[in-house]
Amino acid sequence: MALLQNIQSQYGVTTTYWKLTSVVFNLDGSLTMQVNGYFDEAARTQNYGVMKQISYTVNSTDMATVFPSGFNLVAAYAYVKTQTEFSFGSVDLF
Repeated sequence: MALLQNIQSQYGVTTTYWKLTSVVFNLDGSLTMQVNGYFDEAARTQNYGVMKQISYTVNSTDMATVFPSGFNLVAAYAYVKTQTEFSFGSVDLF
């Protein structure tokens, strides 16, 4: 899974391919997800460097609302799509 969304990197280049690369379950019951942005899918599959990284934390009090059936990748990507950078025009890739 991945998302397609145009977001400008700090280098002035638009990143289009976004992959959830890590999920950390914190001791306080929260969860932190990291989404990495690449120029395109080919750049990611050819192991080119990450152009931009974005992290999101779901507080322990929100875990049951965000992940009512427990954590899974589909729900994680759905959560990312609710965030400001991805809320308009992002497309799921399966």
